[in-house]
Amino acid sequence: FEPARPRKGVLVYLHGGAFFIGSRACNGEMVARVAAATGLRTLLVAYRKLPEAPFPGALVDALRGVSLALGGENADRLVVGGDSAGASLALGA
Repeated sequence: FEPARPRKGVLVYLHGGAFFIGSRACNGEMVARVAAATGLRTLLVAYRKLPEAPFPGALVDALRGVSLALGGENADRLVVGGDSAGASLALGA
């Protein structure tokens, strides 16, 4: 998500859903509002879910999202967050 008036920095957001439900479509509107309110460019990571992708699939995807975000930013301008299962992934990333 690209806010109208972007600030320096990026937010990597990981959705919740107990590691087996949830999607970018479910959280997209809320994350777009966060991007607009903070002015941060925001990457909403669509990670692989159970049972098709056992551990560490979701964590690997979270780490890839962080790596992608760091490609154009300094680490001190990176925010990683999420809700529920996504918050667990954010802590692991």
